[in-house]
Amino acid sequence: MQKPLANARKGDLCKIIQFKDTQSKTETMRYGLAVGETVKCLANVGPIIVGKNLITIAVGRNLAKKIYVECE
Repeated sequence: MQKPLANARKGDLCKIIQFKDTQSKTETMRYGLAVGETVKCLANVGPIIVGKNLITIAVGRNLAKKIYVECE
């Protein structure tokens, strides 16, 4: 089920499905996140902290609301 990354829980493995608009897609690509990427939610306490490979990325809550994911 699709939901915003902002709603992910700690420990969830989430696959990025789509972005709300092109601006959020551009911002997210600066972090190396794109459609089809899988990230792990490490914390959800203000910014959303995700891990991808060996990188930890803090995604602001407003941007995380515009990233749609499917989580396990």
